Amino acid sequence: MKLKSIVAAVAVAATLATGASTALAATSTLTFIGNTASFGSNVSGSFSDTYNFSLSEDSFAGVSATSVALKFIGFDMGAITSFAAMLDGNALTSTTSSFAGVGFTGLVSLLAGGKTLASGSHALVVSGFAPTGASYGGNVTISPVPEPETYAMLLAGLGLIGAIARRRNGKADS
Repeated sequence: MKLKSIVAAVAVAATLATGASTALAATSTLTFIGNTASFGSNVSGSFSDTYNFSLSEDSFAGVSATSVALKFIGFDMGAITSFAAMLDGNALTSTTSSFAGVGFTGLVSLLAGGKTLASGSHALVVSGFAPTGASYGGNVTISPVPEPETYAMLLAGLGLIGAIARRRNGKADS
């Protein structure tokens, strides 16, 4: 009986270690501190994580997500293939960069993009496949989009400053 338990435990551990796990999906709500919210996860196998957030006003949202993979003496750690992210259905741009040191190589995957979003609910979906355990992390930064009245007030103020400067130059020339 004890042997059966040990064999079953080894089989489960071997399945998880080889990345033969099923697709995982997690849903979280982002909390902004100031104008930034951070997210991230430890993943294994196929994953698709959704991060929901709400905006109280129209805002520009900039998003970045990063994953780092290392290869050390033939052992791969942290690799995520098909690493992708979508902000309200729009794909973020993907770039990769490699680096090397004594006895190891690495690969940094960066997803980045931005979009003006209306007030209301929005979703960021990060997905990929991690053959072994891996992790990723990132940030969403928002900045309010000025309303047309703000631009009108800015232009009126600049015009007023220009008129005052011209009037002063006219008096100095007299």
